[in-house]
Amino acid sequence: MSTQMPLTGIKVLDFTRAFVGPSCTQVLGDMGADVDKVESIGYGDFSRHSEVFEETNGEGAAFLSLNRNKRSICIDLRQPEGKEIVLKLAEECDVLVQNFRPDVMERLGLNYDVLKERNPDIIYASGSGYGLTGPYNKKGGQDLVAQAISGITWLSGDPGGPPVPTGAPVGDLIAGMLLVQGVLAALLHRDRTGEGQEVSASILDGLLTPHTERATAYLATGRQPHKAKRPLYHFYETKDDKLVEISGRFGANALPDVCEVLGLPDLSQDERFDTPEKMNYENGAELQAILAERFLTGTRDEWIKALDEKDVLCGPVYAYDEVFTDPQVLHNDMLLEFDHPRAGKVRTVGMPVKFTKTPSEVRLPPPMLGQHTDEILGGLGYSEQEVSRLRERKVVG
Repeated sequence: MSTQMPLTGIKVLDFTRAFVGPSCTQVLGDMGADVDKVESIGYGDFSRHSEVFEETNGEGAAFLSLNRNKRSICIDLRQPEGKEIVLKLAEECDVLVQNFRPDVMERLGLNYDVLKERNPDIIYASGSGYGLTGPYNKKGGQDLVAQAISGITWLSGDPGGPPVPTGAPVGDLIAGMLLVQGVLAALLHRDRTGEGQEVSASILDGLLTPHTERATAYLATGRQPHKAKRPLYHFYETKDDKLVEISGRFGANALPDVCEVLGLPDLSQDERFDTPEKMNYENGAELQAILAERFLTGTRDEWIKALDEKDVLCGPVYAYDEVFTDPQVLHNDMLLEFDHPRAGKVRTVGMPVKFTKTPSEVRLPPPMLGQHTDEILGGLGYSEQEVSRLRERKVVG
């Protein structure tokens, strides 16, 4: 195991729950930071109670997926003694991460302005649904709501059909990874200047970033982009009841090569499809139907092999049973396994950032609720007797 990792020695105080915040702090932990997760007594992060299965022995798969490399301490933040424990932890930490609604930490007396008085060097990172200020800052943050507001669903789906949401909470993940970027940049700034600061990222802002190309075109022209059939950017059924995806080609029109692979005449010379406008908009449905009929005459893997040979961008459309047996996924170590004291052997998505000198690793499995309360308090100088008294008064759990 590595003795030195990119963030070895960095202490993170984690007030996160659900997805945005935990995805951020898990990456920090994977990179070597010491992450202490503050949870409520008796219940904890509500993702502990999401996706609970017999196979995980009652542990929430959602929690298992986003909380490795962390310790757990349970504190009643409403009690003065509980708040004082947090303030002591904040004095010693480099980074605090939270993703409550924007007013929660202020009501608890744990906002940035308070904590920087105790620790001027602190990096205070906040994840939110829509931003820390503004007309939506009190609104509950949720991935699909932000997808709708951002417009990212508008161009999804078929022409004339309703918007289609993504199958995974991409907005939550984008916001979490942007928050990681912000924390790392703030740590670099602090190393250079000695200054701490507040950092924030929101689901809404994160979901606006994939629009960059089309949004710039719209803002320049005022013309709304339209949904299109886009036959060379589509999924097609094959005769073995699977799906192949094609994405055309960078630069040159891929239609001549697609037609050659499918045993069709060069439809790029057909007056119905000889311009991008005709191929994608005016007659896109017709071209798509022609290609779809031919794809049904071969298997998925046969088509992918033939299209790859022509350098047409393509790939298989997988369900999970094939995702985690795919040779490239396995080669990339994106199937991660670790042992958990209650759930047993856990398999989950691996660590996507690779380091040649300081690889990420699982140092701690996702913690049991309050598993490290005594250990963390002991590190603050509390005696066993003091911890027992705090536990009796339900200040900690």
